[in-house]
Amino acid sequence: MTSQPAAREIVYLGWTGHGNYGDELLLETWRLGLGVDAVSPITRRARLADVRSTFRAYRTGRRTERMLLVGGGTVLGFRNWARHVADAARVYQADVVVALGAGAAESTDAFALGLQAQDWRRWERLRSVLLGVRGPLSAVACEHAWRHPPVVGDPALSYPVVAGIDRRHGAPGSIGVSVGADPASRFDPAQVAAAVQSASGADAEIVLFALSPNDVAACRALQAELRRPSRIHRFDGDVRTTTSEIARCGLMLSERLHGAVTAVALGVPTVPLAYASKCDDFWLSITGDRPSVAPGATAEQILGAVSRALDPVERSAAEAQVGVLRQRLTLGIRRIADWREGTITTDQLREPLAVGTAEPSGARGGAA
Repeated sequence: MTSQPAAREIVYLGWTGHGNYGDELLLETWRLGLGVDAVSPITRRARLADVRSTFRAYRTGRRTERMLLVGGGTVLGFRNWARHVADAARVYQADVVVALGAGAAESTDAFALGLQAQDWRRWERLRSVLLGVRGPLSAVACEHAWRHPPVVGDPALSYPVVAGIDRRHGAPGSIGVSVGADPASRFDPAQVAAAVQSASGADAEIVLFALSPNDVAACRALQAELRRPSRIHRFDGDVRTTTSEIARCGLMLSERLHGAVTAVALGVPTVPLAYASKCDDFWLSITGDRPSVAPGATAEQILGAVSRALDPVERSAAEAQVGVLRQRLTLGIRRIADWREGTITTDQLREPLAVGTAEPSGARGGAA
């Protein structure tokens, strides 16, 4: 008598439920592109309650294999996130932890490392599979302290595809600006406003994106500096609506990482207002260069980046690289889907993805 194969389930772990567009965007990307069986809360008490109420296996005694999926965000290497992963794996009785498209802070990132301490030894002790990371800086950090992964891109690059959202062509589009990064924007609103006004046509609508609750104050400060009418779009939890609003833009300037990721994924000319290595990591994965706009940037410097973003050659190259990264992400997603469907074993899941691993220029601190 042959035994029934184990049912397989996927539990997603991320910084969800806090009103942040980027984190909810990642979750929705995985829900639509792969499907998840449960979403782990970030606290242990909530996890225990979720386990008791979610899984039929606990009531029926059915044997179940589970994967804990870390599907994005700058979490790799951080001590607190190693604790979150280890605890969620215990609570959900995960057989394997898989990371795909997550990122790690660069060793020189004073902003990120000032918020959280790193402890790579905790990550080494996890029973994990690192299928791929967001960008080349993450790859370097992981290689130095843990293991060598391929660069697969930010998972949210796939959201417009799995959600069926296209950029609205035709009209020039509005000028989108996302400012704010907890606890406050790191850019001078007067300089950003001057650049936006110079870059926009007389009739162009200016839309300020509050992609997190803390961004509203930054948007209002920028609004006060603009000498043109503008409106604030607040993310209210509806990922599709906010993504569709970004799709209307003819140009996007974004301090929030996933404002830039979404715009690039949609083919909207994009200027990242970069304040941490996660922004550099993503931009390197797309262009091979670090962003040219950093805190302290003048209006002239921002306008220079706008000119490059609008250049047809630059746009074509970015769109081509998005296609490459989507192919890599698809390889990882198919690997996970094959595991859930029972067509591959957990050992086969651990095999390296067959993707290129060459670093774009600038990954080790080269030209910005």
